[in-house]
Amino acid sequence: MATPLPSTSGDAREDHAQQIGAHVGAAVAQAELAVIATVAMLAKRVATGSLLPTVARKQLARTTDTVLTAAVHRALLADRQLPADLAPSFEAAVQSAAVSAQDALAAATASPQQPAASVPRIRVAQLALDALAAQGLVGFVDRAGRRWNLAGYAEMATRTAVSNAWDERQADELTRIGVDLVVVGTHSTEGSCRLCRPWLGRSLSLTGATPGFPTLADAKATGFRHPNCRCSWGTPGMLTAVPSPTDLARSAAAYTAAQRQRTLDRRQRAAHRRMAAAVTPQARTTARRELGLIRLDLRRRQHPFRER
Repeated sequence: MATPLPSTSGDAREDHAQQIGAHVGAAVAQAELAVIATVAMLAKRVATGSLLPTVARKQLARTTDTVLTAAVHRALLADRQLPADLAPSFEAAVQSAAVSAQDALAAATASPQQPAASVPRIRVAQLALDALAAQGLVGFVDRAGRRWNLAGYAEMATRTAVSNAWDERQADELTRIGVDLVVVGTHSTEGSCRLCRPWLGRSLSLTGATPGFPTLADAKATGFRHPNCRCSWGTPGMLTAVPSPTDLARSAAAYTAAQRQRTLDRRQRAAHRRMAAAVTPQARTTARRELGLIRLDLRRRQHPFRER
């Protein structure tokens, strides 16, 4: 794809949601790193015999409660535009992450299954910490059984909640002035996934009052406007730059590029977690090397149409 798709007002709306989500996700990611580093430090002290496991668990509980709760509260207070219903979801995610941290500490301080002479306790600890770094602190498990790490969940939930709030406000305003038909548009640089592409360029009825047209609810029932979705809808006047018919191939190509970028972003976060969880010289060396390679990939494979 040599040129990006035309920009629309939907881009600005979804970019706003993305920016707020990224801000919250970055703040929570820093807190998550601090907790993982604390788990690693306590596990090392237990492994070397300088701290009792029971004391380590108590210290971790205090740190987790202070660091994660403070990070979430700061994130919620930093932007007054965040929907109020995010607070209970974040509180539940923090509780889940606290349990995840304690589970990781228990695994890292468990007695080796083999004789201590053949498997040093610090190596047992590092193996458990590597597993923690790979997943992160589990903040949410969705209906499909996917385990979301705390930072990833915070970013997704924030972005989706802000985007959905835009949907509700826009639908209320259009319904109030008697507008029922809207058109679906893709994001100019993010494109659309396989769930949303069938709806691009199509007209939808907001309330079902216009015969012969599927409703917005019908589209959503098939996956349109899923969590993290960057597609949008609006009146033809609002989305004047949407080509008709929508260029599905270009939208798919933009989506592929965006997903490649997001994969690299997730790998970079995971590499930072591995740095925080490293308690042996070998683990630290490996984590530093991997982080350097990922940063190089990020420079080489920037999304062609996204400013970063």
